[in-house]
Order: sequence, then structure tokens, then C-alpha cells
Amino acid sequence: MNFQVTPKEKAYYLTEQFMYALNIRDWEKAKNCAIYLCHNNVRETLDVDKIKFWKSVVAEIEKL
Repeated sequence: MNFQVTPKEKAYYLTEQFMYALNIRDWEKAKNCAIYLCHNNVRETLDVDKIKFWKSVVAEIEKL
């Protein structure tokens, strides 16, 4: 089975991981770190589908 993660789930997961795993207690700072990570993933890939996914994750993080 191949389970797909939605951009909304990935956005929440990344932000939550920055808050709890890395002990960043400020929600806005955790969101900014997650957005930075997504932008790095976009820069590192040449796959158009992955770029679209990470851009949509950024959009979902901004909505949080």
C-alpha cells in the first residue's frame, strides 16, 4: 500500500515537530522554520510534482 500524505497533514506535522521535537515554543517561529524547510526542499528537487507539493505545504502552513 502506498499512503499519500496531504499538504495540510504535512504542514501541521512539520510545525508540530519544530515545536515539540526541537523545543521551539513560539508557534510563529515554528511556522517560519517549517516554511524555511519547505523552501529548501523546493530548491533541492527538480521534480515538478514535488515542487507543487511543497509549495502547497507552504500555503497550508501560512493558514495555520
